[in-house]
Amino acid sequence: MTSKATVQSDPAPILACTISRDVQRFDLLIDDMEQELGEAWGDLGFEDALVFLKQPDSKSLQFVAIAVDSEDETELSKISEVITAAKAKKIKVVLIANQISPTILHQMLKLGADDFVPYPLPEGALHDAIERLRKPAPVMPDGYDPETGLFNPVFKPR
Repeated sequence: MTSKATVQSDPAPILACTISRDVQRFDLLIDDMEQELGEAWGDLGFEDALVFLKQPDSKSLQFVAIAVDSEDETELSKISEVITAAKAKKIKVVLIANQISPTILHQMLKLGADDFVPYPLPEGALHDAIERLRKPAPVMPDGYDPETGLFNPVFKPR
């Protein structure tokens, strides 16, 4: 009798996650996420996202796509918590917004969302947003004053 050892590889890490009240309302987002990430993404509701973002598994996330529509405007505090939790873990945040008031959109961007894409998604918009999120932040040389945009060798950043 012979036996073969089976090698089980670890599942691929989840690179991104959609967070919404009901992702089925954003079917174009599902299609685009599958096209961009294959199986390396997941979907969570707002409450589950808060729990997941506290788990060690969340450190593999490159970004979260928070999908909201006009019905979610009353849940701004919950959405704010999700954005804050993601930013605390240095996870990028892209908002997918369907008929959200400009005031609510502005508040979510001020909380730290890194990008915004309208829904229905224009062709290639999610891809472009992901590319922007993945681009490393520019490294500023010592002496660069971001307020004036000038280089001053004696300038000390605050």
